[in-house]
Amino acid sequence: MIPSIVKNHSPCYHTNMNRLFSFAILLRGAIAVIAQALLVRELLVVFYGNELTFGIILSAWLLCGALGSIVAAYLQRISKPEPLFATLQLLSGVWLAAAVILVRSSKILLSVPFGEVLSLGQIVLIAFAALSVSSFCDGAMFSVAFRSVRSVGRVYALECAGALAAGGLFSFVLIRIFTSIQIALFVWVAAAAVAFGLFLEKRRKGPAILSFLILCYGTTALIHASGLQKKTLELQWQGQRLTAYENSVYGNIAVVQNEEQRTVYYDGLPLINVPAPEDYFTQDFIHLPLLAAGRTASVLFLGNAAGGLLKEAEKYPFRQIVYAEIDPLLIGILRSLGIEPVASELSDKRLLIELLDGRSYLRKKQGVFDAIFVNTSLPTSLSINRYATKEFFKELKDHLDDNGMAVFKTWGSLSALSRELAAINASLLATAADVFGHVFVIPGDGYNIFIASKKPILFNPGQMAERMRQLGIAASLLEPAYLALRLDPAYRAWFEKTIAAARKNACINTDLRPCGLYDGLALYYAQFSKKLPRVFSGFRHIAPETIFLTVMLFLFAWSVGSKKPRRRGSLLGFTVFSSGFFAMGVQVSVIFLFQSFLGYIFQWLAVLTASFMAGASLGALYALRNKEKLLSFKRLALVECATATLVALLAFFIIRAVEYRVGPPGGAGLFGLLSACAGLLVGIELPMIHELLCRLRHESDQSPGRAAGWIYGMDLAGASIGALATPLFLIPACGIDLTLLLLWVIKVINGWIVLSAERMG
Repeated sequence: MIPSIVKNHSPCYHTNMNRLFSFAILLRGAIAVIAQALLVRELLVVFYGNELTFGIILSAWLLCGALGSIVAAYLQRISKPEPLFATLQLLSGVWLAAAVILVRSSKILLSVPFGEVLSLGQIVLIAFAALSVSSFCDGAMFSVAFRSVRSVGRVYALECAGALAAGGLFSFVLIRIFTSIQIALFVWVAAAAVAFGLFLEKRRKGPAILSFLILCYGTTALIHASGLQKKTLELQWQGQRLTAYENSVYGNIAVVQNEEQRTVYYDGLPLINVPAPEDYFTQDFIHLPLLAAGRTASVLFLGNAAGGLLKEAEKYPFRQIVYAEIDPLLIGILRSLGIEPVASELSDKRLLIELLDGRSYLRKKQGVFDAIFVNTSLPTSLSINRYATKEFFKELKDHLDDNGMAVFKTWGSLSALSRELAAINASLLATAADVFGHVFVIPGDGYNIFIASKKPILFNPGQMAERMRQLGIAASLLEPAYLALRLDPAYRAWFEKTIAAARKNACINTDLRPCGLYDGLALYYAQFSKKLPRVFSGFRHIAPETIFLTVMLFLFAWSVGSKKPRRRGSLLGFTVFSSGFFAMGVQVSVIFLFQSFLGYIFQWLAVLTASFMAGASLGALYALRNKEKLLSFKRLALVECATATLVALLAFFIIRAVEYRVGPPGGAGLFGLLSACAGLLVGIELPMIHELLCRLRHESDQSPGRAAGWIYGMDLAGASIGALATPLFLIPACGIDLTLLLLWVIKVINGWIVLSAERMG
């Protein structure tokens, strides 16, 4: 039995490590965080900012890392650990720059025309191609480092310390000052320098010379990084004339010029067209609601307002026009264009630009408005979907005058509504109607306008035309006949009849269950594929009860099969696998919560990753210092239940705290704490399970390395499945809160199974 073996000395905790190799392990953790954060930013631009691809990206990273760890564990006799570690680190450092270039040129390599959406297969292919080498090397280096250090906990602690330092450095220094190419080349130089030192120390002259040459080449490339940046951007934008390209802490901004027309892209999606905006949209969106309003003293714009909407609103006698935009770099780029209508609308004396996220503005600022315009695109990302949830509409309602109105839109058509188009309109209407007393819909070709209010608003074409004349509003499209046509009751009757079936099954879009995101993605990808809409919207129709019951039945069957003494090794393997699944499921949920509540994950992604690694590092150090006390199935069961319960309680506390308007940076700190607690479980368990497995199998002095690689691979495999299943399956079906509850149930029941194994002796 395990408890009786604990007294014996284990070969798993011998240490033999010099300072350079310690620094190399630290650098490994730093490179992993920087590579992951940098490539996620680059991939999201190509994937149009869709956070659901986080699941694919993280899954690719973790799966390749698991493969690397397992392969290295079974190839431990081929080379001594230090030279092999140096080779892997050199390869991972060099590959990061190559991966950035690969991502930027991916559409050309796949013959995808400019502006066309990638298929699911292409997304998976690009993610795996870009991440495979770095993550494979990262996973393999864990097994290799263990062979030299002989302590899972010590290796993990060093790696996590490097990751923690790199997370803060990347988020608050590197991305503010340097381009992606420069950051990748910095990593190249650092990895090559450390590899050169390790090869010299082991007197490997050939590899040392090669690594020195690679170091010199990387340094030269870093000096000429601006030219490489320009060339790779030309590949990414496929020959378009790129006049501006910036990475802010909030997102990626690019300006493309075609003759006199300029298009501003944000995270890969078109945001503004100037100097010729879509008059059909800008005039309808502003004037149809305002001409029906009885009072126009103050107005608030959330989302995109520059490039035409502000110009139309400034024709009214508002005393104050407020525009909430969090990214000062975007405002600066718009001002730098120096063309109409942007130049004049941003210089209006009544305009107040608040450098705040729209929802943060509503939470922090007081006062009410006669009209609030919310101009966002289709909710294909959480950062957009958060402007169409029930919680957001409640915040809007609190800032409206009693006679005020909130105006927003989504895609529409006057000829036919597909299943996906009907679904998103029905969901938006149901969500708004759940908050506001009255929602008036103006159907149109291309988009439908929704006007929500506390009191009914009369849309009389004749009165609106008269009000337009009295105010002296100049709008080329808004003739009396046009107003009568746009407000024809027959169109609204047709719209209501067409979405009637969809309304019966409409989901209320909330921050914790973002069904609008999945409806938006289904509609967006329906233009290009028949299969993708099913992926993004199909799982949401599965009842949470079905998922919970399936999981419970599986765990019950597993508990019956794992009670035999010879199955204890498998039980330990499943425990570490489920811990990886749990930790990554929580981490993905944190990302979704962060984006839903705060809205700018770009700035904090590396910090959240570093927080996770910090928790893992603390857990590993705790396991090292208390290794003799922890080495029993009973203690493992206690760790399973206690840490999972801590994470679950903290998660629900944070959700409530942020709902009660705890904003950044406090909210970001709370989410970082939750990530750290999720990492704590993995950090404590990896050394425990490794030692238990070694002693259970009476491993020889040569075998713990294989056990370490196998355990780390199982952890990453579980995390890979968790990264994929959580955003694509669990959250659509259950919502974020029930997903967290399900993850807690899995770990607590597994803890009970582990405890049962202890009792079986």
